[in-house]
Amino acid sequence: MWRTTLRGPAGGPEAIPVCLVSPREAGRAGALRALSPRERALMRRRAAPPAQARADFLAGRLAARELLGPGFEVLNGKQGEPVVAALGGGAARVALSIAHSRGFGMAGISAGRGWAIGVDVESRNAMSENLTSRVLTRRELRRVARAGAAGRGRAALEHWVLKEAALKTMRGHAGVGLLRTPGAIEVVRLSRRGWGRVKMPGGGQARGRLIARSGVTMAVVLAPR
Repeated sequence: MWRTTLRGPAGGPEAIPVCLVSPREAGRAGALRALSPRERALMRRRAAPPAQARADFLAGRLAARELLGPGFEVLNGKQGEPVVAALGGGAARVALSIAHSRGFGMAGISAGRGWAIGVDVESRNAMSENLTSRVLTRRELRRVARAGAAGRGRAALEHWVLKEAALKTMRGHAGVGLLRTPGAIEVVRLSRRGWGRVKMPGGGQARGRLIARSGVTMAVVLAPR
């Protein structure tokens, strides 16, 4: 398990706690006991393939539990988005986002009012050229091309996780694939050391941060509500 606290961008939340759980950690005996009864019920209803879907669910919830601490559980909203609730009733005043990829689970939280958070994690090392050409904008494709033959797949993947994380900050858009909304979300400035910029539908600006750790690529995006 890896955990860190990011320093927020200028004008945004001061700190953003982030956690990554590996498949090995989620597969340890007794890991399921960390979930509340309602969380375990949600996991049992995960779609096929059951084994992988439930493993992903568990890893994501374990990452969230590490950040939230005892006394909270993570349920699903109307569109499947994670909702933090205090055990015994009531909602928690914290924004949470969860992502998973092949058994890795990631969570990020923000207590800054007026900001939505989205995270994404990808366990692949690169993205295929076919998918890249379908989901990246012309400006993003030019930026990826500058990475050269050896770095194009990696650069494309970094754009992908930022766009997926940005999508999760949009209320009412859970599950809307980027393939059906080409150009709606665009990485304007990609930064591997600090916060870059992501253009949102309607012209709004979000801030995006890349993280590389344990062989996976992660992204955190903060967008003003």
